[in-house]
Amino acid sequence: MKSYWMHVDDVPNPIELREVPTPVPGPTQALVKIHAAGLNRGEFIKGHGLHGSHGAKAIGMEGAGEITALGEKVTAATGLNIGDRVMARCAGTFAEYALMDIREHWVKK
Repeated sequence: MKSYWMHVDDVPNPIELREVPTPVPGPTQALVKIHAAGLNRGEFIKGHGLHGSHGAKAIGMEGAGEITALGEKVTAATGLNIGDRVMARCAGTFAEYALMDIREHWVKK
């Protein structure tokens, strides 16, 4: 899948598109096909090297999309099902898919 990464080092092109494996949900996670994502101020500052860290990280911390897979401990009692549309805080949302911890979903329609 395609995923955008931000270099936090001093490089000419801090944003990089990478091809990475599609994540697999852990026991209490949902895999979300991302339809919309947000890049927050903290990531923007970090991406410009103002925090002194090195390397690159997948960007995006908030996303909205559709659940495509559920972890083994996600039961009907959670109210989440494959096909549900959700908005959540989860890492790496500037990608085709992201993992959402089921405790972090904000909206279900």
